[in-house]
Order: sequence, then structure tokens, then C-alpha cells
Amino acid sequence: MTDYTAIVGRGNAGFSDVFKPGSHMLPVDGGRVSMYSVVGRSPKRKWRVWLPPGTCALQATLLTFVDMGANAPGAKVLVRLGEPPAGGLASVTPENGAAVDLANVLAALVAGAEVPCYSPASAGAVKLSDGRIDSPPVTTTGQWLYINALQVPGNEIFEIVVRVTVDEAAYLAWYEHAVWDDYGNPVQGEQAPAITEQYLLGRLQELDMIARLAALCKAGDDAELIAAAKSSGLLAALLRFAK
Repeated sequence: MTDYTAIVGRGNAGFSDVFKPGSHMLPVDGGRVSMYSVVGRSPKRKWRVWLPPGTCALQATLLTFVDMGANAPGAKVLVRLGEPPAGGLASVTPENGAAVDLANVLAALVAGAEVPCYSPASAGAVKLSDGRIDSPPVTTTGQWLYINALQVPGNEIFEIVVRVTVDEAAYLAWYEHAVWDDYGNPVQGEQAPAITEQYLLGRLQELDMIARLAALCKAGDDAELIAAAKSSGLLAALLRFAK
């Protein structure tokens, strides 16, 4: 899966900063947040886009170079959620590409479909999905959307433009417990544990800090330690530390 390059805003990394709540890259409108990402001209043809839980709509277009030749092969793209597409060139035809319901691609992806996308070489663009931004949430888990441009005029893409619209509350809840890789991008299938008092005590035990903090707070047991930490303001600092 590592041969699929992430599309994050106008780069490939740093999702945790680019789409941090409050960022100008994460506009809020009517209880929804939107993430816009774009990648320019590139010989790379394998890309991935993060769809958080609570995603309501996916709008995505792959722009290609134009070839007006009578026998020029058309653009063939496969899209799949959660893992890279398994199909090859034969999996995409003008007929099955035309049969795709672009308004409901997201639902098809969630159901496990590998969606074929096709356009003639003279078109200059392949529409991957055209979901309605006022749709209710469709995804319940966060997953990478994999885009494999199997064949494009000129053997390189001109541009990929993606807009992902997500329920705001669902996005904030996901972001709070998201796990990030070394590039600051989401790790699929993982969430950080909720930072509760019990979790905090477990982390302090792992770090062999219970006895020292208990002595500092003059606490005789865990309950007294938590109570003393709350009254002194130490608890808030420890909860941040535990993350």
C-alpha cells in the first residue's frame, strides 16, 4: 500500500496540521466540515485520500491530457475504499464506466465495490465521484480511498481535485482520538484510547510515577491521588501528558 501517495491539501503529509480543527483549510458550514485537496501534474498514478468517519459526500475528478487521435486509448481508473484496487485494465470499459451512479459512489465504496471510471481520450477529465454535500453521513469508520489511474493519455495525470464533506461532530470526535503515522497522516484502523482517570493511572504505573506523585500530593491511595491532582490543577497537566 505504500506505493500509493497521500493527497493532503496541496501536499502529501501533515494531515494532523493541515486539517486540524480551526484551520483555515477546514471550513465549517452548517454543521459540516470540508477538506479540499489537489495534486498537480505527475507521472505517479497511484494516490490515496483519507475519508473520516461521518463522511457525507465525496467529490473527485481526475484531469488528464487530451489526445484527439482517432484510436487513442481512453482514461481508465479504479477506485476502492480501505485497500488498493485489485483489477487491471480489463476491469474498466466504456460500458461499465457509464453505468456508475456518480451521485452514490461513496455508498458503493462503503459496500465494498471496486468502482470503474472511464472517459475517452478527448474528454480531458474522468469524474470519480459527484456526491451531494447535503447527504447524510455514509461512512462509520475512517479509511483511505485508493485511486489507481491504470491508463491515462500521455501516461501522466494533469491534476486530481478532491472535496470531502464530513459531519462536523463526527470529525471532531474522530480527530480527538486519531493515530498519526510518521508523516502526520491518519493510520487506518487505529484510534488512541480515551484519556480517562483509569487510563491515566495505568500510564503513570507503567512509568513508575505513582509513588513519587503520591508522595508529592501526600496521597494514601489512588482515589486520594486523583482528588489531590484535581484540586491542585495537576490533573489537567497529567491528562495532556498521557496523550
